[in-house]
Amino acid sequence: MASQEAAPEAARTAESARAAVSVWTRSLEAILDNPALFMAGILLAMWAILSRLSPFFFTLDNLFDPLISQLSSDSVIYIGDPDQIELDVFIPLAACLANQAGPSFGGAFNDQAWARDTATLRRVSWAAPTYEPLKSETF
Repeated sequence: MASQEAAPEAARTAESARAAVSVWTRSLEAILDNPALFMAGILLAMWAILSRLSPFFFTLDNLFDPLISQLSSDSVIYIGDPDQIELDVFIPLAACLANQAGPSFGGAFNDQAWARDTATLRRVSWAAPTYEPLKSETF
């Protein structure tokens, strides 16, 4: 008896699902047919994403330049152009940035991770010896 009562309920649920899909399909077709509406939808989606991520972005962005300056003044590594970071430096630098940003996001500053990451940056930035004679000019 229970299965006979469940059958009409399942049919109503399936019908309402089909109706919702139909409305969604017509709405999507209307959006795709109208370029202005399509662009407005994209801009709305971008705004929604950026509004959720902006606190994280601004926190990391505000920490990046002071981190580069601190690493340079501590003689860890010198980065001349922060927009042109070498690939072998990127991961340890990102780890240093994450460690610096930890307290802003409820974490703690990890001294061991900082020491490990700065040692990695020092190692990566060392120039390998060439064992060639140094050429000099005398005046």
